[in-house]
Amino acid sequence: MRLSPFVAMLLYCTSFAVYLTIQQKLLNMGMSPIYLNTLCYTFAGIFLCAYLFFRNRSAFVIKSKKGLAYGIVIAIVVSIFADMLVLYGLRVGTPITWSLLVCSAPLVTYLLAIPLLKEPLTGRKFLVVVLSILGATLVIYLPGTGIDLKHGAPYFIGAVCFFGIANNLSQLAFKYI
Repeated sequence: MRLSPFVAMLLYCTSFAVYLTIQQKLLNMGMSPIYLNTLCYTFAGIFLCAYLFFRNRSAFVIKSKKGLAYGIVIAIVVSIFADMLVLYGLRVGTPITWSLLVCSAPLVTYLLAIPLLKEPLTGRKFLVVVLSILGATLVIYLPGTGIDLKHGAPYFIGAVCFFGIANNLSQLAFKYI
């Protein structure tokens, strides 16, 4: 069954908003960010492995040690460093602050791609990145809310940087995977 891109986008956005809200509620109830992160990745790993076991067993074949190494580094950067920063940020900040700051991820990814991937800096690409950030911000922004730079923002900014690093590393990994 294939979903239309619009329906898939709506489902993704809705599930992401619900996921963030539930995470913040669990953190505010006293759950440790380390425990919550471990729980999320354990369930995600179990469901992904079960799905691949029944649908595509060839995904378990390791084709490249270098690709595997990149994959492990990416997993550590995202699942440990970035997600932990998000969870610690949600503990003291708000989901709307995280949602607004994560809009800057394309800019961070692009700026990091210049030295890491030798991506050329062009005005056209930079304009497209800025327009994507503005578009995402307009969709997320609620009148009367904003970025709370005192509570959670430093964690969220760190997470955005780690996501940018992981996005660039994934491009390197795709050469081997």
